[in-house]
Amino acid sequence: MFRRDTEVRPALAVGDHPSLALRGTAYRRWIKTEMPFPVDVRWITETERKLGVHFPASFVTAMARMNGGTVDAGFDRFELFPFLDGTDRKRLQRTCGSIDRETISARKSSNVFPRDGVAIGENGGGDLLLMIPFPEHPDTLQHTVFWWDQKYSRG
Repeated sequence: MFRRDTEVRPALAVGDHPSLALRGTAYRRWIKTEMPFPVDVRWITETERKLGVHFPASFVTAMARMNGGTVDAGFDRFELFPFLDGTDRKRLQRTCGSIDRETISARKSSNVFPRDGVAIGENGGGDLLLMIPFPEHPDTLQHTVFWWDQKYSRG
């Protein structure tokens, strides 16, 4: 069960999920380093099909150029998951820890991870960055990026 008083990180708790903290900002300023390969939009579309959601256009644009990178969220650093890119063997190897794979893994391994959440990055300590859909449009992800703190998210 979630408890509102367990959130200790310097972030705004959202709804009944104190583990989801608001960390919204412009993607271009947010991503600090790039992966060496851009990704074709067809691979982003394939991930959207697998997960049953549509990513925000600004996120798609930024990730098509960078396909990953490091995010400095102020309180921690996160590595963004890339979109799986099956163009060639090298790109496939570089992107195997992809958004769709990590999202499916998080949904299966945690009974408190939001079932409609999409994991887009991690800090190496179990915390994730994620997007969640609009309540009125469950197939469209919000522009806001949320922080899922696994320490306070155990059921």
